[in-house]
Amino acid sequence: MKIFKHNGRHLATAAGALAAGLLATAALTGTAYADTLSVTPGTQAYWISPGYDSLNISVAGGSTAFGTRIIQWPNDGGAEQKWFFDAVSDSGTLVGYMIRNDNSGMCIWTDDQVGDTLYQGPCDPDSDQDVFGWHAASTVDNFFIQAASPNLALDVSGDSYNWGADIDGWYATKAWNQDFFVTATSS
Repeated sequence: MKIFKHNGRHLATAAGALAAGLLATAALTGTAYADTLSVTPGTQAYWISPGYDSLNISVAGGSTAFGTRIIQWPNDGGAEQKWFFDAVSDSGTLVGYMIRNDNSGMCIWTDDQVGDTLYQGPCDPDSDQDVFGWHAASTVDNFFIQAASPNLALDVSGDSYNWGADIDGWYATKAWNQDFFVTATSS
């Protein structure tokens, strides 16, 4: 299995195609969704990595249990570090993405509390807690990932470089610890 290493300048071609579509996504408002939600499962897995340290977003210990925290960890090629972006649409209009783990089949969740660690839970498009929007970050190659409600951003807790550091939900500052690379995996 090929392991992708980020050089701070370029995304893989497949991720670039994803990027073009994601940049067109409007900001999420946190309003309730209608009963017309549909989900289009993503078919390409991606690594998600903070741009400043290139560690991967991962489910702690490769767990498949509800409530397991989301952390950063060196790329080991494991399925607990591979993520799919399942498009959530309301009456045909894209409202965001559920970020689904390849290993557990669960999605990244927030409890809506600033500073609390993100965790995995069931993928449920009717819950704002697991629907995320994408916005361009500091460069074309990086992204800022924000929850639908209450607009908390994915954030490496305390700007940490440490293996196992928590990924939390924090005020959307677009700081460097909220700036992520998204790179297609080879399988």
